[in-house]
Amino acid sequence: MIELPRVFDVENDTNEFLVRMKRRAAKNFKWSREPSLRAAADLAYWLHLFHRDDDALELCEFLSAFEFADNFRHWSWVENALALGARLHRQRGNTQAAVACVDRIRQTRFVEDRLSGALLDENYGRLLDHALREGTPADERNSRLIYIAEVCVMNELGGSETYPPSVLEALYKENAARLRELVDAPAS
Repeated sequence: MIELPRVFDVENDTNEFLVRMKRRAAKNFKWSREPSLRAAADLAYWLHLFHRDDDALELCEFLSAFEFADNFRHWSWVENALALGARLHRQRGNTQAAVACVDRIRQTRFVEDRLSGALLDENYGRLLDHALREGTPADERNSRLIYIAEVCVMNELGGSETYPPSVLEALYKENAARLRELVDAPAS
């Protein structure tokens, strides 16, 4: 049985939304299950959006134990957590740890074209546009969470001419603010 870090504990958490996200992430957690990795990475972002950066970083570090095995369906969620971990380390001035997170991402046949927005525009942007036009607030929330994670990956890897870090940071902050509104999280 996998010993989950304390960040999964719901006992003393009074935020109903985070309790739901924690339960979803902890339920039948297995390193071999893509839904487990996704729920845990999503939880890391939610913790960050609720200004619980210590908890978010603990979860990112837990997920960083995952070893890439040529399965991008599993790896993409860990990659999102590594990017968030890099962001949080960078914001704390821990450059060495931030660089280590970015290096892990780059070691897995990372495609440089991605930094020009291939996934952001073609996949995640369309998904978000569709959710805004025809979806529910939950669809918007889920689409924005995927979108913000991709923005985070691109930003932590240095961006591109098309999406320089300043643009990516603005996109990150804009989407973070909207995500907080959607779940009644405290503003930054």
